[in-house]
Amino acid sequence: MDPRNLAPLQGTFVIVLVTLVGQGLTFAPLVRMLGLRANETDQARVRNEARSAAVEAALARLDEVAAAEPDSAVAVNTTRTQLLARLARYRGRLDLLEQSGSSELPTSPAYETALRVRRTAIDAQREELVRWRDSGRLPDEELRILERELDHEELLLPRRASS
Repeated sequence: MDPRNLAPLQGTFVIVLVTLVGQGLTFAPLVRMLGLRANETDQARVRNEARSAAVEAALARLDEVAAAEPDSAVAVNTTRTQLLARLARYRGRLDLLEQSGSSELPTSPAYETALRVRRTAIDAQREELVRWRDSGRLPDEELRILERELDHEELLLPRRASS
């Protein structure tokens, strides 16, 4: 290629690079400075739509597993029941978000009660495991493993009720 033909290409490349990098580096600080945030209701809606789609994909895959592995019927049915309960919960959240018509996350007393009850149950499990350890029935290493399981379960619970 003729070096004289490269000059316009280099200039174009520099303009594109400066434009993309310049805007890319200044966009986030500009958004923060203006105090702009994504609508929490829209974010919750997208999350719950994605959760619903993921559960529906899992349910479809369970049908494949059931067909391919006839001896998996009990495991498939147990998992299907759990997934259907999740799907109902996610669809209920979506209904609540649709009815809200606000940018604020709506609250549901039943959902908040369910979260509080679930956290109470996790706390009770944790306290019982510590009692077992204190009485010598559960070694420290096993306690740590079981506590990590409870920690994971607790982390799956939303911080905000309607998310």
